[in-house]
Amino acid sequence: MILFVGLDVTYFDVDGGDNDTGLVGEVGYFVDTNWMVSVSAADEDFSDSLALNTKYIATLSNGRFVNVEVSYLNFDNDFTAAADYFWTAQSSVGLSLSTEEGINGTIRAQHFFTPAVSLRLEYVSLEDSDDGFLLGLTGRF
Repeated sequence: MILFVGLDVTYFDVDGGDNDTGLVGEVGYFVDTNWMVSVSAADEDFSDSLALNTKYIATLSNGRFVNVEVSYLNFDNDFTAAADYFWTAQSSVGLSLSTEEGINGTIRAQHFFTPAVSLRLEYVSLEDSDDGFLLGLTGRF
């Protein structure tokens, strides 16, 4: 089995002028070839941002696959569920739904420039404010 370590740096900008940069670290373990369980936390309010995550990758034909993820965030007992369709090993589009306060859903696209480095763009629907866009860079080790 394989150990996973990830670091995610995100810059987000919400209509109306709010913007910030966030950092999330993740450590996980592949309990099966296509199934990972992990723990993650963000740089702000570390103990309030702990999350238990699981990810499953379903292989389709012609090098395509679907990635399904579910997360439980400990602070407010929130859940997030997401699915991404990869039409190549490098490029995907997806949808995420959340019970996290103020976040309704996300439409996202991601491209891996190398097996370890990706860039993503997301449109985030926010409950009580203007919607936002997110630009993220991910490194996997």
